[in-house]
Amino acid sequence: MKIFYEFECLLDDFGFFVDFYAKKSGVNYSLYKKNDVFVLALEDSDEKILNFNDNYLKNVPYFLFLKGYLIKQDFDLSSYKLYTPKQTKFTKKPTPLYQKTKINEHNITCNDVSLLKDKLLNKESIYIDGYELSMQPSECVVVADFKLLDKAFIAQKHHQIHINSYENPFIKFRLKDVFKSFHNLDDEYFVGFAPSIDIYNLLKDFDNLVYIKSDDIFKIISLDDDFIMLTNPYDIKTKHCKNTISQDFKTTYMPKDLHEFRALFNGEDISSRLLANYEKEFSFKDNYPRLGNDLKSLFELISYVLECDVMGEFGKSYISKAPRIDFKLENNKLNVKSSISSVMSFRLAGVMPKMICCGVVESFVYFLDRYKDEVKELSISGQIFENEKFLKLLKTISMDTIKADFISQTNEI
Repeated sequence: MKIFYEFECLLDDFGFFVDFYAKKSGVNYSLYKKNDVFVLALEDSDEKILNFNDNYLKNVPYFLFLKGYLIKQDFDLSSYKLYTPKQTKFTKKPTPLYQKTKINEHNITCNDVSLLKDKLLNKESIYIDGYELSMQPSECVVVADFKLLDKAFIAQKHHQIHINSYENPFIKFRLKDVFKSFHNLDDEYFVGFAPSIDIYNLLKDFDNLVYIKSDDIFKIISLDDDFIMLTNPYDIKTKHCKNTISQDFKTTYMPKDLHEFRALFNGEDISSRLLANYEKEFSFKDNYPRLGNDLKSLFELISYVLECDVMGEFGKSYISKAPRIDFKLENNKLNVKSSISSVMSFRLAGVMPKMICCGVVESFVYFLDRYKDEVKELSISGQIFENEKFLKLLKTISMDTIKADFISQTNEI
């Protein structure tokens, strides 16, 4: 009996595991590769092939970069080469993953788990396997099992699948409200499982959030069967491994302080009346943001005017219908005055700021849908869009021509 398994995976490590479990099963096999496609050719008895399929193939780790696989009875291998896997744990760029554990430059062994825990609880940083661990809040949280993850974070099924993958990604999770309030923490963090056995042994019974820092952390946004890479520590030369950051939207003149903001509305009766009416109802705070001339700054200015964070409110809102905010281009730049006027008008009309925040983001996506007709391909960008709900909205409305570098998993082993 002959059977061919065709896998498309962006990491060479996948081939190592396929080879390992095929060899372990005792089936007669050959492994081939071309570009990102692996072909496992089996030629043996029905019993041995079924044994491999039912009892060994399932042991291959789940890979984020596995885009799918097919089973075929015939396959043209003429353009493929025999593949000999390299026995390496990761195909990431070289990093000191297995250096000795260090505390304040003094080497200690990883058997001193209680000492390491005491250091952490005393708010001191420790260094293990090239990673800095601390209980001082930072962007990324490391956990050792699902118990703490479930206790602290809102984890949907696709989050749980992706976080268990071989590539060890750190995924943006929202904290549960009770946990966030009790510990006085931010809304969201990137969360990943322990990247080494030493870190796992240290944290497996730990009941506190521990924060991790390293240039080697692989951050993604998890979207059902898709994900978006925010950092790429893997040495993969492929179009699928871009950052989400590309399109640079500039704005028309951005007021640098409150005086310039008010001046923006001078000169037109309608604009002047709008500003005057707005200031009768709502006062502007002294904490005017430092702004550039880009999309991020426009969203920050809108947040200042509404007195709430646009992307933050959108990310945690369940509002199904929000007001349509004006987004217009003037000489290929976003018109600041038009968007701000629209925001102020809705608030004066009694629309709640949180609802307007949702309208801002949704309206921007609809604007992109219109804007795409002017360009062949558009990639949107920036940390401001590291928001699962926004990216899902973008995908459903505009993904036919607007690229955000989604990678999909259509099949699982």
